[in-house]
Amino acid sequence: MSDNKKYQDYENYNGLSKKLIADKKKESAKMSKKDYIYLGIILIVALLFTFVNLGDFVEVETYYQSTYPGDYIIYEVPENCTPSGLYVYLGISDYDLSAVGVFTNDEFTTNVASWSFKQSLPRNAAETNESINNYMYGYRLLYDFTGESFNYLIVQFSRTGVRLNEVVLTDVHTGEPLNLKVVHQTADALFDANNTIDEQDTFTGMGKAINAMYFDEIYHARTAFEMINGWHIYEWTHPPLGKLIISLGIMLFGMNSFGWRFMGALFSVMTVALMYLFGKKIFKNTMLASTVALFVLFDGLRMTLGRIATVDSFLCFFIMLSLYFMYTFFENGVDMENLLRSFVPFALAGISFGLAVCVKWNGAYVGIALFIMLVIVAVRTIKQFNESKSKIEDNKASDYDRVFVKNFPIACVLVVLFGLVFYIVIPFAMYFFQYGIFLKCGETGTLLEVFIAQQKAIFNYHSGLTDPHNSMSPWWSWLFNGKSVYFDYNDNVYGPSTYARIHCMMTTAFSVYSIIALVYFIVYLVKYVDKIRNKTLTENEIALFNKIKVPLAFILISYFANWIPWAFISRAAYIYHYFPSATSMQLLIVLFLYVKITLENDVVYSGEFAILNGKKGTITRGMRKYFLAVGLIALNFLFFLPVFTGAPISSFAAMFMFGWANAWWGYGLVPSIF
Repeated sequence: MSDNKKYQDYENYNGLSKKLIADKKKESAKMSKKDYIYLGIILIVALLFTFVNLGDFVEVETYYQSTYPGDYIIYEVPENCTPSGLYVYLGISDYDLSAVGVFTNDEFTTNVASWSFKQSLPRNAAETNESINNYMYGYRLLYDFTGESFNYLIVQFSRTGVRLNEVVLTDVHTGEPLNLKVVHQTADALFDANNTIDEQDTFTGMGKAINAMYFDEIYHARTAFEMINGWHIYEWTHPPLGKLIISLGIMLFGMNSFGWRFMGALFSVMTVALMYLFGKKIFKNTMLASTVALFVLFDGLRMTLGRIATVDSFLCFFIMLSLYFMYTFFENGVDMENLLRSFVPFALAGISFGLAVCVKWNGAYVGIALFIMLVIVAVRTIKQFNESKSKIEDNKASDYDRVFVKNFPIACVLVVLFGLVFYIVIPFAMYFFQYGIFLKCGETGTLLEVFIAQQKAIFNYHSGLTDPHNSMSPWWSWLFNGKSVYFDYNDNVYGPSTYARIHCMMTTAFSVYSIIALVYFIVYLVKYVDKIRNKTLTENEIALFNKIKVPLAFILISYFANWIPWAFISRAAYIYHYFPSATSMQLLIVLFLYVKITLENDVVYSGEFAILNGKKGTITRGMRKYFLAVGLIALNFLFFLPVFTGAPISSFAAMFMFGWANAWWGYGLVPSIF
């Protein structure tokens, strides 16, 4: 039989059902040598995309901390210089409304009344502490002295506990730091003012996304550093685990942008690896497992959230890890001959679920999926028990039927026991004891008192978070990539007429294929049920349904359980809350492509360079759709890579990048070129 004939018209001779049965005998979820090679290549690509220009290693370690309100430092400016920008590098401040005032004078004097006031933080009474936080851990321009001349620069603090790590006054011609000299500081100050000019070589220019905090890093990265030092914890609106994980990167690489982003980037790449294993477990096919990993790699949400020091990368990883373990239990059910072994993945899923909740409360949504899957497994087990019991009564039972009936009561006890221990006791213990970090950081009271107070505070904060925000979006719009979250803005920072912005959003092609896959399977299930009712199912249709029913049910439950609860949440929500569901959706898209490959077998190309399931010779219509999907998604990801990473682009490129973002995501921030 020719290759063309071999892959055509399965329907005419039951080839499809025979092929699926034959494939099942050869399938294995075990990783092969080829799998490890493919996974290794994909991880190298993921590491490059995720870690290149992730951050720098510049760390301004020494600092001056104001002793009381009115504390000041006087710097002497070199003679015959032309000052330009005054940059400050602020550390963490103990008080929310920390402030820095800037003054100049031609004569040395400690008389505050004779100083010439220039600028302060906050700049005006309307500014909040968030604007001050935006100056933390990165050089920020505080005042432009271009065209002015003076001999003395004065920095004064209006609050106690302001940490000023470095002060840089640049030359208008070279842009290099001028050689400032501390000539006076408040007599009874506890810190040496020379700490503010001893690391001038760390100045790299105006703060950019690569070397300064942006978006919620001002909360999470800051708090991670506070946890390391035992300082007062600033960000408490989410449980501590995510910030504790961030702190590991800071301890490894220092309090710099690479250090505080390292663990998020690492978990982001680990998610790619996990999803390869997940794809292999579900599809038992190297090509499809590779496709799952590539799709996760090409997702804009993974890319943006993996390159910023927030906790969403950890949340998504633990959610998917929980689902990964649960799939083994969901697919295989309870093995009555190896009871304890069959409950191991069930237990690991529970521990991973607990870790997800320890990162964010919405990690609990995956618990809905796990419970539904447990119910399905329980229904299947009870059904099998009744069948085995009937066979015993009819003297038609096998040895396994007898073992099944005998061990069924033990299995029921183990389900309850494992459920209580691994889904309630251990997760609660992990969640409870992580709050010990608050005691280390100076919180008063017992661990129980701190724990209760923090839970009340978290609930009150999120339940009251209803004020409108430019980036907020309704839950249903996430499927359509409805609105991005605007992370950072660095226009003209890398050079004149350059644009550099970061938008957190999906890769648009995923949104398109998500809708296609969802609609396809909804229609497929409706038609299948109708054919069951009309008794018109063919052997091939039954074979295909039996092949995909377990992964399809699992993926849909996972997807909707993490997404639909947001329909009932009143607080402001954003597209990054869709991240776990979007990652589950990658599996559904691959399942959709698998069905297309399986069903659409008519040959559209035959030639030397064609490939069909690893065999040279022909390309079917289904394989062509597969290659088209992978290609479009990869190209779409590369097209929007500057939007995901904040890389500088020209005004011409910005018309496409941010023009599309403005029209499609509706944030309203576009370059002046429009």
